[in-house]
Amino acid sequence: MFWVELYFRKIEIKGKQLKRVVYLATDEIGIVRELKKKYPHYEFITNEKSTLIANTKRGSKEGTYGIFSDIYYLSECDYLVCTFSSNVCRLAYEWMNGKNSNKSESFKSIDSIYYYDRQLNRQFVVLEPQKSLNSKNISSKFIVVDDFHYFNNVNHWNGYSYYLNLVNGKIIRTRTPSYKLKETMYHYPFKAFTQYENSKL
Repeated sequence: MFWVELYFRKIEIKGKQLKRVVYLATDEIGIVRELKKKYPHYEFITNEKSTLIANTKRGSKEGTYGIFSDIYYLSECDYLVCTFSSNVCRLAYEWMNGKNSNKSESFKSIDSIYYYDRQLNRQFVVLEPQKSLNSKNISSKFIVVDDFHYFNNVNHWNGYSYYLNLVNGKIIRTRTPSYKLKETMYHYPFKAFTQYENSKL
């Protein structure tokens, strides 16, 4: 709720008073009751029927309708606070951008950055040196500034990013703080434009 409250406060700084209305998509009915109790100044809208059958009848007709309705209503929101590790969240974000001119910054993911299934590994350059750790917190090697590494998911592990590292001939999954990384673009040669590489346009 921290990011939800921050969103409303940023709007109120501009002199606008908004009723705090939140569409809540969850498969835990207890979360709905807890939030309504903790935040009485908020109005929570939720699909209670979908929430109740989510864990037992997700693959049923009603369960499928519940997922689709959640995605639709989330895409109609002005701002999304969710987990990009969730397919539902990412699809709602994509649909929201498809229906609006630019909603690319109208979200806050509380775990992973945006990605799509089967995409290429993301390429990052190291900004600060870091002694990386494997899953057992055993030092494996130093990563240094301007090193390039490839990641599937970034910021999914409490602020850390994991990548594959070759240590003593063995591939070990190691980690480093995500803030020490900067994403870079992939570059590929394209023969059709080689004649323009050294020309001044």
